[in-house]
Amino acid sequence: LEALPEVTEPPKPMLRILGSARAEQKWNTLLAYFLNPSQPHGFGADLLKAFLDIAGQVTDEKINYYHRDIEQVTVDTEVTSPQNNRLDILIRAPGEWFVCIEAKVDASEGTRQTQRYVEDDHIGNEEKDEYPEDGRYYLFLSKEFTSDSSADEFEDIYWRNVVETFQH
Repeated sequence: LEALPEVTEPPKPMLRILGSARAEQKWNTLLAYFLNPSQPHGFGADLLKAFLDIAGQVTDEKINYYHRDIEQVTVDTEVTSPQNNRLDILIRAPGEWFVCIEAKVDASEGTRQTQRYVEDDHIGNEEKDEYPEDGRYYLFLSKEFTSDSSADEFEDIYWRNVVETFQH
């Protein structure tokens, strides 16, 4: 670190360099990459566990996962149901639990968007009935001072919470 030269301003974030600072899909893809323990980022399941833990702390909705769940978890983006509802990020331990994440960068929730996701009988091509009632979690990830989700089942979490947890 001592060999690094002094700079007059901090380096630009990666998505700003790529001209995608407000592109929601790019944010989702990047977040999903780091949440996925099977990706070669070198963090294993640490970031996923930290994310699930901070989500539980911030929302008071503890996400119950076990080590064996983390070993079989899948993380997908842009998951579309037969009713044409498209989830931003879906984390699931097959048959055990799932976490639907609707992430917003600069936009607000679409008309009844989170309510439609809750009412949908599917997550992607899977039926929600394949998961226990207490294994279904919904998170609305946004900036702290924007509108919260409209569906009662969605818990609100903020990008700041995720950044602080990942930095730690």
